[in-house]
Amino acid sequence: MYFFELISYFLLLNFIHSLPVQNSTNGDVSACLKAFYKAAYRGEYNCTESFDFFQVVPAFQQAGFTSHKSCFLEVAKEECSIAQYNLLSTKYQDFLNVLTTVPPSVTPCSDSYFKYNALKCGPMMDELSHRTIDINSVAAKINDTKILEMIELCDKIEACISPVCYSSENQRKSLQEISNGVKLRNTEFAVCISKIERQSPDLSEYTCLDGIDFNTDDRKMQIELYTVKKVCAKRIMKDFCGERAVENFENDVETCLKNLMKLYKTASALNES
Repeated sequence: MYFFELISYFLLLNFIHSLPVQNSTNGDVSACLKAFYKAAYRGEYNCTESFDFFQVVPAFQQAGFTSHKSCFLEVAKEECSIAQYNLLSTKYQDFLNVLTTVPPSVTPCSDSYFKYNALKCGPMMDELSHRTIDINSVAAKINDTKILEMIELCDKIEACISPVCYSSENQRKSLQEISNGVKLRNTEFAVCISKIERQSPDLSEYTCLDGIDFNTDDRKMQIELYTVKKVCAKRIMKDFCGERAVENFENDVETCLKNLMKLYKTASALNES
């Protein structure tokens, strides 16, 4: 469905979280921890299944990483540089203290505690990136399994990056827009748009469109349809799909327009570059 494309502006959000973390021997084990979380999230090692390494409660995190030290180091030995593995294996408790000890409120966001714990969110965002590609080919349908799974994943990521130092305001805002866009697909509004797009009915009797194609792929024209021709669009949707399709029309159109504007601006910027 044309206005539910999420890929272009999600990639920007995902890119920020996917920037390479440099290997270091000065005590910073971000690169190793990032690789560990990725492997644990994907279940690439059997030992990671016995404990939730993505715990957010420091006390549980401390206990789990302590009792599952051998598992962590097993994964680190395979996924990390020799230097970082050696550092972790010899100073594991120091690493654990940094990872699980909440610093004072005045601590800057550059502190290792925030840096390390924010890495937990990366694998979820990678998954969202892949699922976003899949969802763009799925026709809107109420309670579609893929849509519901995406909604759940968005909620998990929102919770993960909610601490101020785990992400920027722009990242949180972008994720909220993505989440709203996904949730919009689970509405009668979206189902109606999909129906009209699929059936491509003759809309020539709706002179209020003034020549605009309801199913146009032109971003600028799509924006005009849901702004200048909004009343006309609502009438068409109500006629073809019934009252339920337009019950939350204003809110649904607002979400739709935010998506369209993102896509339009992104396309314009790419064309100018």
